[in-house]
Amino acid sequence: MSAAYDLKSASEGFNINLIARTLMDSTHHIQKQLTGWFMRRTASSGVRRVSALAAAVATEVGSVRADNQDRVAVARGWDKDGRPFAVAAVADGIGGMQDGALCAAMALAGLFAEVAEQARAGSPFHEWLPRAVDVANVAVHAKFRGDGGSTLVAALMGADGKVAWTNIGDSRVYHQLAGKLVRLSTDDTIAGQLGKGREAGPDQSKLLQFIGIGNPIEPGLGMIDSPAGQVLLASDGVHFLDSTPWFEAIIAYAPDPGVCVRRLTDLSKACGGHDNASACVMGLALDAQEREPEFSSALEIWDPFGDLQIIVSQTPAIAAAKPSSIEPFDARHPAPPAMASVEPALPDAVEAPAPSATPFASEKSQKKPRKTNGPKKTKPSNNRKSAEEDGAHALPDEPPLFVMEFQSKQK
Repeated sequence: MSAAYDLKSASEGFNINLIARTLMDSTHHIQKQLTGWFMRRTASSGVRRVSALAAAVATEVGSVRADNQDRVAVARGWDKDGRPFAVAAVADGIGGMQDGALCAAMALAGLFAEVAEQARAGSPFHEWLPRAVDVANVAVHAKFRGDGGSTLVAALMGADGKVAWTNIGDSRVYHQLAGKLVRLSTDDTIAGQLGKGREAGPDQSKLLQFIGIGNPIEPGLGMIDSPAGQVLLASDGVHFLDSTPWFEAIIAYAPDPGVCVRRLTDLSKACGGHDNASACVMGLALDAQEREPEFSSALEIWDPFGDLQIIVSQTPAIAAAKPSSIEPFDARHPAPPAMASVEPALPDAVEAPAPSATPFASEKSQKKPRKTNGPKKTKPSNNRKSAEEDGAHALPDEPPLFVMEFQSKQK
């Protein structure tokens, strides 16, 4: 699912102050838009390669769960000096609590939006992930008041070769180098803190903290000393396999990241599919020569079902923009029907008033065009169902990006 959009300027008489207030905090606005995008209707399973980052993401609903409450994505952006950075993340909505899928979507949206903001602000690299975790935690807690939550793991690469990671909950971070797999994160459970494995009882597997628990939150944080090889992020529907000899072998011998994540999620389902399974593999070699597009700052995001590009305008003119005037930027890639049905994920969204109607002649007074003997037009067949069924087995290349434009936060 992909499309392209551009934000047009507002018409005369529109309440510019209302829109200026709505877009004043670009991070919060982008966060809400990302939440809606991560909550769009998709197939239950999907795999996608991201060649720009030597990465791949995959998710599988499994054989037991009715819906998929995992969210996984990778993103690329540019800092204030035009240098690239990349971030990958997996969020696993907590079962038994309120709306795990929405919590996971909000966790990823808060993380990506704040990392992009910290990069554009020129903050020290080691502060990006802790601040992003705080933003995600506050957003989920503000909506669910501790009754809903998500795990979150992320890896962040800077243009200078630095690689940082974070984890909250029981999703995991691994580093694979020269055929050897090393787990970096520690589960936020009693069993995890005591170094126990699957032999621990259910009481010792309960989460001690998660995104949405409220303050204080203490994420696991670390740096990868040798920024080479690749990083693996996995929800517990995948990493329960790490006690087997197959897990490390699959990662070591997979010919590329796409095949790797697909094999991991397929194996999870073959072993019972007791939970949603999501994985991301990303290479740790970022092209520092990849320069930011001159026309704007951008954040590119890929998940297993589509791509998104967010453009943050560098001029204040965008404050006068009217969200209801969004029009197709490229007629070859119109907006998919599912996107039109996505509702704002957060309740405090400000709805822009509908544009005033342009007076047209009445329907009776308009002349109908004369029919010609040209070729008869036929409606395209609806192959949505078959496309969704094939989504779990395809490794598509990157389609055209979905584009949104917002005003940059004033410093």
